[in-house]
Amino acid sequence: VGGEILEYVEGVSLKTRFPLREIYNNPAGVILGGYLSVFFDQSFGPLSYLVAKRPAVSLDLNTTFIRPVTIADGEIIIECEVVRLGKSFIFMTAQAFNSKRKLVATATSRMAVIGD
Repeated sequence: VGGEILEYVEGVSLKTRFPLREIYNNPAGVILGGYLSVFFDQSFGPLSYLVAKRPAVSLDLNTTFIRPVTIADGEIIIECEVVRLGKSFIFMTAQAFNSKRKLVATATSRMAVIGD
């Protein structure tokens, strides 16, 4: 979906940006919530790899929608951080902001670290 990493604080957080495209709209002209979940997932994934130093898979992804998002918002900025890094699991949280820095959604994720 064309995201880009803006900032990484080692072992702590990741900030990403995603452009909004008309194809993400529902018939009412509002970005489908599933795309916001994709933006979160595409932020949690790289952060999990960077902190665990090996692959991890999503066990759950919980998204809370706060306000509608439209093409006029221009882009979505995701700020995610590690809440807890264990040997087998990573717990993370994130916030999504529009280009005016208004909070549009939040998410949490629990991931299982795989491999040796």
